[in-house]
Amino acid sequence: MSPPKLSVDEDTQSNALIHALRSRGWSVLTTSEAGRSRQTDDEQLRFAASQNCVLITSNIADFARLHAKWLNTGINHRGIILVRQQKWDLANWRGESFAC
Repeated sequence: MSPPKLSVDEDTQSNALIHALRSRGWSVLTTSEAGRSRQTDDEQLRFAASQNCVLITSNIADFARLHAKWLNTGINHRGIILVRQQKWDLANWRGESFAC
């Protein structure tokens, strides 16, 4: 089974993160590359779902609520990875602890 495609939203977009993921073979689509900047959270998740992507976001509270809302209404998505907002220092990272 191949790894899922990833969609990185505006809250999480980091050149270091995107480069690290792509250099390890992940398919990554950013909000800005898709021309989706300034869309609502719901629109971002709908777009990720339409592209069969797992959404990566640092907007933990809003997307946790949105996920619950989607579950309650029976709407599906590929998944959401919630990460704490941080500076990505991946110069020495080798990916040992990153898995899907």
